[in-house]
Amino acid sequence: MKEPVKAKKVPYYGSIFIIILITCLKLTPPEINQLVPGIVVPFLYALVALQISTSLQMNKEAIIANPNYTLQPLQKVIAYGAILYLPWLAISFYMQNL
Repeated sequence: MKEPVKAKKVPYYGSIFIIILITCLKLTPPEINQLVPGIVVPFLYALVALQISTSLQMNKEAIIANPNYTLQPLQKVIAYGAILYLPWLAISFYMQNL
């Protein structure tokens, strides 16, 4: 949104976070390994994603106020989210089977 420096940081930070998260999952002790992926990982992932989105992206009011941008339909947002979530699922299952 006309802030290319910030736009380049989002995938970079997201990729680093996912690599750290997967590494931490592999290093968790077996006795708590069932609890960590089921409860802690989704919570931490959502918390970090929220922080990244609020600090590096425009909010809804700013998009509405700017005539150069339009809001995207909910179906499109959900479709992109699902498509981008599939690699995360694949990596998670792969890492648990190692």
